[in-house]
Amino acid sequence: MAPLHPRHRAQLGLLANCCAVFMTVMDCLIVNVALESMQRALGADLSRLQWVVDAYTLSFASCLLVAGTLGDRLGCRRMFSGGLWLFTLASVACGLAPSLGCLVAARAVQGVGAALLLPNALSLLNRSYQDPAAKARAVGVWACCSSAGASAGPVVGGFLVGAFGWRSIFFVNVPVALLAFVLLKVSGPERRTEPSSRPFDWTSQALAVTALASLTYALIEGRARGLGAAATPLALLAGSGLLFASRQRRSACPMLPPELARIPAWLNANLVAFLICFVYYAFVFMASLYFQNFRHFSPMLTGLTFLPMTVLQPFLHPFVGRWVARSGPRTPMTLALLLASLGLFLASFMGPDTPRPWLAVMMLPIGLGSSLGVSPALVSLLRATPREHSGVASGLFNTGRQVGSLLGVAVLGSFLGSEAHFLRGFHAALLLSSALVLLAVLGTLAWAQKGTPREGPGAAFDEAVAAEV
Repeated sequence: MAPLHPRHRAQLGLLANCCAVFMTVMDCLIVNVALESMQRALGADLSRLQWVVDAYTLSFASCLLVAGTLGDRLGCRRMFSGGLWLFTLASVACGLAPSLGCLVAARAVQGVGAALLLPNALSLLNRSYQDPAAKARAVGVWACCSSAGASAGPVVGGFLVGAFGWRSIFFVNVPVALLAFVLLKVSGPERRTEPSSRPFDWTSQALAVTALASLTYALIEGRARGLGAAATPLALLAGSGLLFASRQRRSACPMLPPELARIPAWLNANLVAFLICFVYYAFVFMASLYFQNFRHFSPMLTGLTFLPMTVLQPFLHPFVGRWVARSGPRTPMTLALLLASLGLFLASFMGPDTPRPWLAVMMLPIGLGSSLGVSPALVSLLRATPREHSGVASGLFNTGRQVGSLLGVAVLGSFLGSEAHFLRGFHAALLLSSALVLLAVLGTLAWAQKGTPREGPGAAFDEAVAAEV
């Protein structure tokens, strides 16, 4: 059999990448429409349901930085393949879980697999395409598949739960993963590169994971069981946070280079991405419970109700990218935040009898704002980051997004109470979300272009990516 042309190998690798990112992003949202079925089947209360969502996101967010570092040292293709195997096996374990505890544990392992996949998928793309224009187009396809996964999650989940039960949402990952394995195998061996010489601070990573896990546990269990249950994790949070900050000050190669924290545009880009994920994933979690537990929609109808909010997202990326390339990231980011804030405010008027067409109208700005916001935030971050820190900055950006989705479900989900008080807590969480996003508009107007060192030819690839993502 004749060896494949490098262009064909790159295209097959891109398809494998797209299968993997579609699957991992879809799993962040597909579980939400199955929550009511899980609650009935496994006898879970609200805090336990939050853990089904957040166990995945917590391990995903916690392992992103170390996964990228392992890819630099051991080979990104090897880590990508290992993550795919781990994610697939954990998906099967989720589908077979006999109890809620087993399901939460398997979801955590799924998150580790997803963390191994995501940063190393981007590294594989970067190494497969040498031409900047071809690389930008590949990143654009990859980003569209990521958005398609987010859009498909509620709809596919609703269909599968309605037709085959909640366990089927995990088994559907198996054929997608097998296709990715075949494409990866056919695409040929990994391109050899020099391993990274940057040291990795394992102690800081462990402290960061401890702090994040403690915060999540305190937020979820503190409301369900009282302040006594939150005392120990809060003490762990304080201790690990102080140790982490102290170690970062003394480290020769800190996880967060201090010069980045002094760039207003860099801080603003991370804040915007964090907030968008914070409110978007929390809204999907809360709205799923509103539709199924409060309005008594079927899983299929719940997925279809989300469709107007999500269906346009994959198609907006090229438009947004070209807009960012022409005008810069500040205007698109501002508009995205205003749309998201408006949608969250409108959604706070959802009541027990709101007609389904009006639900779609209320939710549409949330989907548009969330889709419009992340790409310009990424370009703003790339422009504000010195080249020697671009890898660390990208890892922190993706970690911040996952932490945002994790804390959004934990914080805003804690507003929900029993069915008698559900609507009041739902409305309060949405109004708070709208206010937070509106405050971020002021920060974007003031800081989005302040302290940006990346100008001229150095930003050429960022512009090309913006035109495609």
